Amino acid sequence: MELFELLSFEDYFRNSNPIFEASTLAKIEGLPKKMIGAIHQKEEHRSERYKNLGYVHQGGSPVTLQYTYDRPSHDIEIPAPQSFRGRRVPPPEGVERTAWYTDFAQYLQDLPNGPIAVLLAVPEDEVYLYLYYKQKWGGGPNAGGQQYAILVWDREAKEAVDFGFVGLTTEGVEKTLVRQVHRTKGGNTNGKVQEYISSLTKGAPSLKKKVLAYELEVEAKPREKTAERREAKTSMSLDLIRVFADRYADIMAKAKTAVKGKILKEINEMSDSYTGELAIPAEISRFAAAIGADPGATFSYLFVKMKEFRENLYKEGAGSYQKTIGYDLADEQAIGKRLGIWRGNYAVSFIEDPKDTRVSRYDRRARRLDNEKVRRQVPSAGEYAEVASIIRTHTLDNVLHKFAFYMMTGRIDAPAVNVLALLGIDPNSPELEGLPDFEEWTL
Repeated sequence: MELFELLSFEDYFRNSNPIFEASTLAKIEGLPKKMIGAIHQKEEHRSERYKNLGYVHQGGSPVTLQYTYDRPSHDIEIPAPQSFRGRRVPPPEGVERTAWYTDFAQYLQDLPNGPIAVLLAVPEDEVYLYLYYKQKWGGGPNAGGQQYAILVWDREAKEAVDFGFVGLTTEGVEKTLVRQVHRTKGGNTNGKVQEYISSLTKGAPSLKKKVLAYELEVEAKPREKTAERREAKTSMSLDLIRVFADRYADIMAKAKTAVKGKILKEINEMSDSYTGELAIPAEISRFAAAIGADPGATFSYLFVKMKEFRENLYKEGAGSYQKTIGYDLADEQAIGKRLGIWRGNYAVSFIEDPKDTRVSRYDRRARRLDNEKVRRQVPSAGEYAEVASIIRTHTLDNVLHKFAFYMMTGRIDAPAVNVLALLGIDPNSPELEGLPDFEEWTL
């Protein structure tokens, strides 16, 4: 997803909430809807700096593993599955090994390290494991083994469970699905994955019962674009600004001179020339042209105004809005810096324990890091009204109205006044022909 690719806030919201759309994963035989939802809703990693954390046991203590997770798209292509029967296969060319692995064991061995998207399935036994990361861990070439981060279907509880890197070791032992010898030892290795599936299926893969592997595509993201895509995905304020600029450009073009002059003066005071790194969205350029302002300075001005708007809404909202989580604020701040904004940008503070995360309900049984033994600095939630909670409270149109009023007056408590009257526009003007019925819009 390129920066500013989305056409509207509605498009952004649809793309950010895939649970509301049909998924091609439903084509996979027997795959439960809750499992599909878990795959699409699992929390993505925010940035290379704040990767997700998992852990494995070493000497009874957790050792952290960083991993990334990218949700698959709803229209992801579902390939024909590979089928494994447990037959012995020779080692790959160039590998010196006397023992022959089973076809399934060799398949796991050959999966690349890093982000993966492999669904293992034995439909007749309602067994599904979604492998989403593989990592080599250990002190030497033969130590530790290859660890998998796994989301599984619990057929007894009828729920999806994020096992992370360690769940097969802990819960698997507790339910006698893997041998006791594995208790508190290492993480989810090739052998434990095989043992877990074999226990649940009474022997698969075998000549009587095959294991299917759907190797889904992991989107390749060019390194130079990764940061921009993360920002586009997590900075809801930019999408809201773009929708505002798109809907209000034609109105502002017809506003009375005093209104345009006030906003133009503030924009000019913000910046004489744009020095930011980000491409200026077309909607903001059109808004700037409507009031005769520099597009770059307008971009910076709207970003700062939105920050102030969210800050004042939270302060005066008396608990009406959710705080913005720390990771989102860090992303907003990073964008502000790329816009050349240093003063007046989003403020971010940090906390020691990783408690400021938005955890999916599908993570509730995952083994959590011991915060007393594993610590890192993460951004904490800040007192800015979260964009989604503002819209839930007021609807999108009313949020845009309130923001327009804030730009013109600096006030949050927008009275019930007609938008056109506030801008000094005659509601019966022939120039409004073809535009939406702004006469009904009130603040």
